[in-house]
Amino acid sequence: GPGLGMEGLLVGIPNSRTPSSKSVRVPIHLHAFDHPGQPSESPNGSSVTHSNVNQEPLNRAKDYAVEKGSAWPACVLGLASAWPSTQYQYTQHQLVEKLLEQKQFSDGDRAFAIKAFLESQVESRGMSLGIDHVFQLPTDEDAANQVLDGVQTIMQELLLQACLKALDEWGGDRSSITHVIFGTNSGCQAPSHDVAIVDKLNLPLTVERVSVDHMGCAGGNRMLALASEISCSSPNHRVLLMYVDMGVILSTGMPSYLTRQDILNASLFADGAGAAVLGTLPRAGERALYEVHSWKSHMISQTRHELAPDAAHAHTDLNPVVVGSDIKQFVDRMLHASSVHLDDCAILCHPGSSQLVDTIEKRLGLNSEQMVICRQLLREHGNISGASSLPMMDMLRHSVETGKHKWAILVSYAAGVGIEGVVLRPVGNMDNLTASTRQLSIGPPCLLALSSTYPGEKYQYDQKDVLEALLSQLDLNEDDRAFANVCYKGTQIDRRGLCLPLDALYVKPDSIASQLRPKVNLSDQLYTMLADAGEAALKEWGGSRNTITHLITGSLTQVGEPGLDRVVAERLQLPSSVQRLTIDHMGCLAGYRVLGLAAHIAAVSSNYRVLVVYGDVASYMGTTLPKKPNKLDIMSVSLFSDGAAAAVVGTQPQSHEHTLYEIHKVTSKLVAGSFKDMYMKVLVEGTVINVVSPRVPIFIGKHSKTFVDLILEGTGLTMKDCAMLCHPGGKTILDTVEEKLDLVREQTNSSWDILRAHGNMTGATNLQVADHFRHTDAYSKYDWAVCVSFGPGLGMEGLLVGIPNSRTPSSKSVRVPIHLHAFDHPGQPSESPNGSSVTHSNVNQEPLNRAKDYAVEKGSAWPACVLGLASAWPSTQYQYTQHQLVEKLLEQKQFSDGDRAFAIKAFLESQVESRGMSLGIDHVFQLPTDEDAANQVLDGVQTIMQELLLQACLKALDEWGGDRSSITHVIFGTNSGCQAPSHDVAIVDKLNLPLTVERVSVDHMGCAGGNRMLALASEISCSSPNHRVLLMYVDMGVILSTGMPSYLTRQDILNASLFADGAGAAVLGTLPRAGERALYEVHSWKSHMISQTRHELAPDAAHAHTDLNPVVVGSDIKQFVDRMLHASSVHLDDCAILCHPGSSQLVDTIEKRLGLNSEQMVICRQLLREHGNISGASSLPMMDMLRHSVETGKHKWAILVSYAAGVGIEGVVLRPVGNMDNLTASTRQLSIGPPCLLALSSTYPGEKYQYDQKDVLEALLSQLDLNEDDRAFANVCYKGTQIDRRGLCLPLDALYVKPDSIASQLRPKVNLSDQLYTMLADAGEAALKEWGGSRNTITHLITGSLTQVGEPGLDRVVAERLQLPSSVQRLTIDHMGCLAGYRVLGLAAHIAAVSSNYRVLVVYGDVASYMGTTLPKKPNKLDIMSVSLFSDGAAAAVVGTQPQSHEHTLYEIHKVTSKLVAGSFKDMYMKVLVEGTVINVVSPRVPIFIGKHSKTFVDLILEGTGLTMKDCAMLCHPGGKTILDTVEEKLDLVREQTNSSWDILRAHGNMTGATNLQVADHFRHTDAYSKYDWAVCVSFGPGLGME
Repeated sequence: GPGLGMEGLLVGIPNSRTPSSKSVRVPIHLHAFDHPGQPSESPNGSSVTHSNVNQEPLNRAKDYAVEKGSAWPACVLGLASAWPSTQYQYTQHQLVEKLLEQKQFSDGDRAFAIKAFLESQVESRGMSLGIDHVFQLPTDEDAANQVLDGVQTIMQELLLQACLKALDEWGGDRSSITHVIFGTNSGCQAPSHDVAIVDKLNLPLTVERVSVDHMGCAGGNRMLALASEISCSSPNHRVLLMYVDMGVILSTGMPSYLTRQDILNASLFADGAGAAVLGTLPRAGERALYEVHSWKSHMISQTRHELAPDAAHAHTDLNPVVVGSDIKQFVDRMLHASSVHLDDCAILCHPGSSQLVDTIEKRLGLNSEQMVICRQLLREHGNISGASSLPMMDMLRHSVETGKHKWAILVSYAAGVGIEGVVLRPVGNMDNLTASTRQLSIGPPCLLALSSTYPGEKYQYDQKDVLEALLSQLDLNEDDRAFANVCYKGTQIDRRGLCLPLDALYVKPDSIASQLRPKVNLSDQLYTMLADAGEAALKEWGGSRNTITHLITGSLTQVGEPGLDRVVAERLQLPSSVQRLTIDHMGCLAGYRVLGLAAHIAAVSSNYRVLVVYGDVASYMGTTLPKKPNKLDIMSVSLFSDGAAAAVVGTQPQSHEHTLYEIHKVTSKLVAGSFKDMYMKVLVEGTVINVVSPRVPIFIGKHSKTFVDLILEGTGLTMKDCAMLCHPGGKTILDTVEEKLDLVREQTNSSWDILRAHGNMTGATNLQVADHFRHTDAYSKYDWAVCVSFGPGLGMEGLLVGIPNSRTPSSKSVRVPIHLHAFDHPGQPSESPNGSSVTHSNVNQEPLNRAKDYAVEKGSAWPACVLGLASAWPSTQYQYTQHQLVEKLLEQKQFSDGDRAFAIKAFLESQVESRGMSLGIDHVFQLPTDEDAANQVLDGVQTIMQELLLQACLKALDEWGGDRSSITHVIFGTNSGCQAPSHDVAIVDKLNLPLTVERVSVDHMGCAGGNRMLALASEISCSSPNHRVLLMYVDMGVILSTGMPSYLTRQDILNASLFADGAGAAVLGTLPRAGERALYEVHSWKSHMISQTRHELAPDAAHAHTDLNPVVVGSDIKQFVDRMLHASSVHLDDCAILCHPGSSQLVDTIEKRLGLNSEQMVICRQLLREHGNISGASSLPMMDMLRHSVETGKHKWAILVSYAAGVGIEGVVLRPVGNMDNLTASTRQLSIGPPCLLALSSTYPGEKYQYDQKDVLEALLSQLDLNEDDRAFANVCYKGTQIDRRGLCLPLDALYVKPDSIASQLRPKVNLSDQLYTMLADAGEAALKEWGGSRNTITHLITGSLTQVGEPGLDRVVAERLQLPSSVQRLTIDHMGCLAGYRVLGLAAHIAAVSSNYRVLVVYGDVASYMGTTLPKKPNKLDIMSVSLFSDGAAAAVVGTQPQSHEHTLYEIHKVTSKLVAGSFKDMYMKVLVEGTVINVVSPRVPIFIGKHSKTFVDLILEGTGLTMKDCAMLCHPGGKTILDTVEEKLDLVREQTNSSWDILRAHGNMTGATNLQVADHFRHTDAYSKYDWAVCVSFGPGLGME
């Protein structure tokens, strides 16, 4: 490649040949990936040492690992900075004067510029040009290029200065430098400056180089992390890291008319460089300056373009705004992982601007001493972009601050926007878990019964009659009437059950009262359908209903307090202790969602039996249509019907139970960008906005295949093995699913039959399809079924279910067992198909083993733990005293004298001092009379509601400190609002949680909702030690107060005096991992319904007694609490009582009934006093208050108890837990064995962009003005390439046409075509699919391209398209050309060797077709030759060590070797000139250099292995015919060894670095792959370098 460099890999090829078919494989032991404690052996079995390995640090490392049980940290061994000379140092006054002189400004912008420069807190900056050229290049292009060449020269000088000083301080032998990492955001050339630096420093030509461009201001931190990982992969590595940025390049390129963002950039950016030497286990003579302990990355969602340098619309105060979103939890998570306290840290924040530094200081709550260094760098040198990290470290160690802080944190924001952080140390056991009493569950959850019910015959209508009703009852214009005809007739629905008379289906009632809460007053028909479905399921199940432990009910069209759960429990006469839950607002996906939820609960204990009942009366939708319905309204009411279904779920079926389906996998996913395409919202005047946009089938078509692949991932199944039980959302949806998944009608028949016979009954339809399918012939044919549903979000829910049958083994191939981790428990070893015990690669075995020991010792399951906890309250502007509120109430409502006196007394004697009510005080008790204005006010409340949730979640996640991608479940609860999807969807998006997270949205469980949700979260946590659950609950009392009538009852007055706004959040899981700390153990939970009180606490019960709560409390509270405590062997005197503070009277009554002392009730009284009654949201804030209170040390236990609408009681027993032992060691899992390629893929442009080489030649001759000699050369050159076809992502008639506008050429690689994005994403998807692991376990992403550079880079684009976790550590490799493919594989191998938990995804691609459009006006023969070879394409790979059971090794990487060819640096390079011309040089000397050096380079690769090239295939980069001929000749190869290189060259041409991977991908599909045990991989590129 450019440089000229060569890249080489030695790879082992695993195969299953018998020993007799080939000579015995010779073991090779190389130092690159050896770790302490892994003695190598010679072929005769004796222990050997490597002559080139220093054994002393290996032995020390072994001792260290034994002692600490962990890996060793990387150390900074030398460190330096470099700045432009004094002649290029300018004050801000000098610079702003020159800017104002050279650019054109309005008066306002002129004043803005002066202010921006002089208030920037920058005193001087180095800008490596004479001041006349800092903001303006010469108009002559040649002169301008000369000026910029001068900048590049100074850039190289700065690097050289910094490197020399760092190497001097290190003091080691330069020949022991193994790696060079170079980073910059400035310039665009290949090779990069690292090649020249290697040459000038006389470093070994075999040094491994990494060149990284355009990672923005976070590049320095990312490169330091990369250098640390490479250092950690072997104690013999020594890495030279160098980073330089030239702000002057940005300032010279500014237009004549500047935006304010341009002005800000001009006031800040400057030039500077840093360098460091890193390694592990310092040797004699080396001194550690810093230990690098950990590093983290995080992508902030929805901000990809926020810091793009070409974003003209960027806000001038953008950085501080973005900083607010994620910085606190990011830093907390980093510190928690290293057991470091923020107060002990110096904060080396990238000094992007004084405002950014101020904001970070404020957000993190720092003192000014902690931020001294970043302010000093800003003041003395300005913003040097990504280069700032190393200079800040250099400043800190020479500063008086260095002794004040034990630790230092590097943190910076990047183009994208992302955050990069590094924890540095300047160098100068959990409590025992007590027992729970659950019976562990073995085996998968099972559906033990299913039933379906529909409206009676009187409400069954033909679809044509429903259409006639619509046309007669609504005022539609002709166009809409025609649309309705087409829409209704096209549904393929024959009959629909609708629980309204036909003549009332679309008639809006005169009174809108019922429409204000359209789902509260559920018709008796729905109650009947639900009860009938439940009864039928219980009957089929055959067990005693007294053993039903859980009830889950759900509806989209019915919400109220008390909820469906209460109604169904009473009608079915379930025990009062049944744990109840109602799922709302999850729409058509809800059926499979609640089944998945039931499966998680059932998996907690084999004693659990869960009854699921779901139903809807969608018929109400027609009565709530707007006055002028649009086509979306018409379409939405053409599909939905009324119906219900039920199921019983449990594990370990008993003798009387019959398994219908086994639930093996539960999968969820949100579709990004679709959140507004399926939703429901109720407006003030009662209109229901119900949107199912025409884009829904498009989204489903786009994502259904990948979603089903996710469900089947790791199972070995395909859709040909499975029936498809798809939610019948409509004809278009079913057609789309069939088409995208290539299904036959037999697989989907049940979905079609239900749609035709009944229509779409939202979530109930899911269960009805499963119920229908078991009665068909297909049920006995298939062993598996995939269940898929779609709903608001747009979300997708999936189950993989096994179908038990009684066929004899001869009638079908034996069933292959699938073991998935979701429901695995300790003590339940899974078995492979051959019966041997296996472990799951995606399960952390350590907590499983601990849990197993725990279970054996205690004879019980492990408790759920609260790992993070937080509260959130309305801001001070919305905090009101009771005096303020009662005055406003009396002003706005009408009262009798008696009621007026009652109101004053109720407010002032409530024991509430202040409350948060999230509206201006004029609207707290009265909405505007105008409906639009009222809706606007309530929308504002919903916005604040979401903000409170976000605040609470961020704080809870911060305290937890884990990786957000490991959140498996989100549970959201509220009693406020009515919309679908609920706020959980937005929170998942804003927190950047995995879109596959399983969501539960629960509404209207009243004041006991928080306790119920905590119990649910605990159950889900206990169903697998790998679950991490984010629980969030919010209630807005202000919504209740705004809806009050003009004349208030006394119950209204009491409500108005108490309810308020607030939120809480928590993270739960079992068996805390390293870095996690248990705050509470959740030991038990109970539910109890008080008989004959169903309406007593209904919020709309006008007849309710004002003193009701204390009366009700008297009936059951004592025995309920006693029962809870007895089950946990806890005494009441040892407990703090966290009673929901519904009112002071209720708290007094509970205190009296339980015989408590006042200290036990302190927390609930405090919450009432400071915040009022926040309904169901009170549980988590009380827990939060208790742990921060002096009370926490007085009580060994805590009890949460609350009353709910219904009336029922919910209780939870908690044990507050002390601090964990501090973790001092790193927690990486050492890697054993060589890094392996676990997947490979190749992609090319589509057929429309595939051209014969002869046609490309014709395009060149017709589009360029060549003389006769050059035309003849072109003919010879193109025909001599031996390329048959090339993929080029441009029309043939535009391949060599220079655009009239040169704007895009100034940065020719920034605006990457969609073709490249598509190729990269397709290659990545294909590699991930072949690999078979979860993409959430991808720890690193390396992307690369020669022809695409930008901010944000390819890494961000690929990460988003592939939906990788936000914590993935990203890296983009640029300007390494044709050697880059093997270079990035070598880099991935080093990273993978650090930890066996690492999985590295490599994605590389190029669109070389742009080169033809940037040729100079008079191209020479070198130009013609360079465009004769290159094509477009992409490739991807997954690399890791210690392959797991689902992973298949394609190649083992045994050695990584690099070499630069001296004297060849100008023979292969690329450079972009100011006017857009790309100088791309591949000189005729390149094959000569390759011929001269290829033999010695391959000898270097094979050195010490005992192999020769006769033992190896040659996977050579097909740079051209001459190069392949030369390599074959010099290495004495036969064509069989190089066939794959030739085949790729002929079929596709040279696609730069991607071609390396494509050759390896091609080779594994040839006969030679099974013949050779080894392959040598060699590439050449800019430098000239060899890999």
